[in-house]
Amino acid sequence: MKNNTSIFKKPLNLLLILAIILGVSGIAAKQYPSIETHYVVPDGRSYGFLTVEGDVKAPRKKVWNVLTRTDGKSICTHTKDVLKFTITKIKDNTYLAYYLLDYPWPLQDRWQKLLITHDKENYRIFWKRVEGSITRNSGYYNLEENDRFTTIYYRVEFDPGIKYIPDTLVNYAVKIQAPSILKNIRKCVSLSDK
Repeated sequence: MKNNTSIFKKPLNLLLILAIILGVSGIAAKQYPSIETHYVVPDGRSYGFLTVEGDVKAPRKKVWNVLTRTDGKSICTHTKDVLKFTITKIKDNTYLAYYLLDYPWPLQDRWQKLLITHDKENYRIFWKRVEGSITRNSGYYNLEENDRFTTIYYRVEFDPGIKYIPDTLVNYAVKIQAPSILKNIRKCVSLSDK
C-alpha cells in the first residue's frame, strides 16, 4: 500500500497554506489603495481645482528622484499627452519647462511654459504657468512617507484656455486622465528598478 503524505491531507498544513494565500491576497489588495480624485469649480470661474491622492509602493526618496529627473527622458505624469518636452535649469532648484500637449480632435494642441521649483527638504514640487496657450496651470506635488508607501498629493489649478468644455470632457479628465497621472508615476518608479 502506497503511503500518501500529501501536504493537503494534513489539517495543519492546509491551514498554513490557506493563511499564506489569504495573507498574500490581503497584501496585494492593500498594495495600491484606490486613487482619489476631487474636482471643484468655484462659482463664476471657467476653471477649477483638481486634487489627486494615492500611494506608490516605494520610499519617498525614490519617488522624488523619479519625479525630479531633469534629463527630459522621463515625463511620468503625462506620458501619452506630451508631444514635446524640454527642461532648462535656471538656478539651483528652479527649472523652466516647455510642454506641447496633444489635445483631442477637433481641439488644437496646447502649449505652455512652466516655472518649476523643487523643494527637496520638504519633498514638494511647485509649478506655475509663465506663458502659453494654456491660460492657467499652477500646482504642486507633496510626497509623504508612510510605512512601505509614499503618499502623493497632487493639486492643480488648471484652465486650458478653451471657452466651452463639455461636461463629458471634464468627467473624462477627472475620472480617467487624473488617475492616470498617479498610475504613470507608479509605472515610472517600478521601471526605475530595471
